[in-house]
Amino acid sequence: MLGVLDGSDHWRLASPQHFEGEGYKGLHAFVPAMVGVLVPLLVPVVFAPAMVGKALPLLIALLLAMLAFAAFAAAYSMLVKGDVVSVTILPEVGRLELVHSGLFANARTQVPLAEVASVDMSPTQAGRRFQQSFPRIVLTDGRMMRLPEEITRGEVIAFRGRIEEARRKHAK
Repeated sequence: MLGVLDGSDHWRLASPQHFEGEGYKGLHAFVPAMVGVLVPLLVPVVFAPAMVGKALPLLIALLLAMLAFAAFAAAYSMLVKGDVVSVTILPEVGRLELVHSGLFANARTQVPLAEVASVDMSPTQAGRRFQQSFPRIVLTDGRMMRLPEEITRGEVIAFRGRIEEARRKHAK
C-alpha cells in the first residue's frame, strides 16, 4: 500500500496491516505485559521482604527468570531485526525510515536517500516454468532489503518516483 501520511509530506510504502503504524502484535505485547506483572512482584520484595515471608525465595526466583527472559528478548531483538514491514520517505532530512518487525519488537532504521541504488521488483525462480518476483530496496553498497510481498509493481514504480522527488527537494 502506498500513500501519504496525514498532515505531512511523508510517503509510506507498507503492507496494509502496517500502513497506519506498528502496534503490539503477537509476542510484541509480551514484554509490556511482563513489566506489568513484574512491578507488583518487585515492590514487596524490595520494600517489605518480611511481608512476603517464606515466599521470598520463590518470588526472587520468579524475578530472576523474568530478568533472564527480558535480557534474552532484548538481545534477540537487537541481533535479529526481522522483516521490513514499512518504508517511509522523510524528505526534510533526506532519509528513508525502515520499520523491521521482529519476534519481540519493532526496530526502526534510517538510510540516507543517496544510498538507495534502486527500488524494484526482483525476479526469482520458483519452479521450472514459474517466475515469482518480490519488491526490494537495493543500497549502493549492494545490501538488499526485501519489502512486503503485498506491495505491487505499480506501487514500487510510484514510490521510486517519490524518492526522486525527495532527493531533489532535499538537495535544494
